Amino acid sequence: MRGVILTTLLTLLFLFWLAAELYDFLKTKNKSTEAKRTVAYIFGYPLLTAYVVSHGLPPAAILFPVALGGVAWLLAGMHLRKVLEGEYQPTPGTFIGIPIKYWFFGGLGAFLLGAFLQYVGLF
Repeated sequence: MRGVILTTLLTLLFLFWLAAELYDFLKTKNKSTEAKRTVAYIFGYPLLTAYVVSHGLPPAAILFPVALGGVAWLLAGMHLRKVLEGEYQPTPGTFIGIPIKYWFFGGLGAFLLGAFLQYVGLF
């Protein structure tokens, strides 16, 4: 019973977060490309996560990079707010305010860590 309550609370929190970001995005008239990409990530990441875990727990080499994307997902809301308020000027080579090199090496490191932990039997 406790698990159902916790899952329901987390789902409501998730839905509130999405609704608030969508509201901010829709009420802004001039939507930049950076704002559109950030909203796409805010809505796309949970769908990707749901797809990955829908068939049971995936291997660690897949799970670790997907979980790492959750940190960026939490920060994407604040980034979107700064973009919509005009406080952030988009720079080339970034995705939702994070340099693409960090995305690449962070994802590669999470994949290798997951693969290693699975190989030695710790996950």
